[in-house]
Amino acid sequence: MIIKIMISIGQKDRGISMNNKGLTLLEVLITLAILGIVSISFIGLFTQTNIGITYSGNRLNAIMEASSILNKIGSKIDSSDQIYDIENVKEIVDEILEKDYPQYEDKNIKYFIEEQPLDLRQSNGNLITVSIAKIKVLIFYDDNNKKVELSTYVPIEEDKNE
Repeated sequence: MIIKIMISIGQKDRGISMNNKGLTLLEVLITLAILGIVSISFIGLFTQTNIGITYSGNRLNAIMEASSILNKIGSKIDSSDQIYDIENVKEIVDEILEKDYPQYEDKNIKYFIEEQPLDLRQSNGNLITVSIAKIKVLIFYDDNNKKVELSTYVPIEEDKNE
């Protein structure tokens, strides 16, 4: 069956016949090329999305681990009536990382403890100096290429009035 399409241009009539039996090889190749271009762009999008999800998941796990360590340190220090010095705080951190969290043995976890004075002014104008320890926990992830750093502060000695 041949369909005739008539296009009229001014006074001339031209007949174009189209065979309705199938597609030509050129049409199939053009369709495949367009489909290939669209598919490649979607594959790139899915690959980048997967990389982003993996990165975010690894970072979130590292943040949760660091937060858990800091919470454990804070609760151990807060639950005691003793005021610790800087050496006691180091011992507590070592104990928590070695005994309470054995799953961290194969991870690259570093910590730093720094003593800092904190001056507080009371409502009556008196100045109180409190010594605190800043505990910074670093957890490296993604083959030690990236790190998460979280900090907390704990009191380490008695308040001093000036």
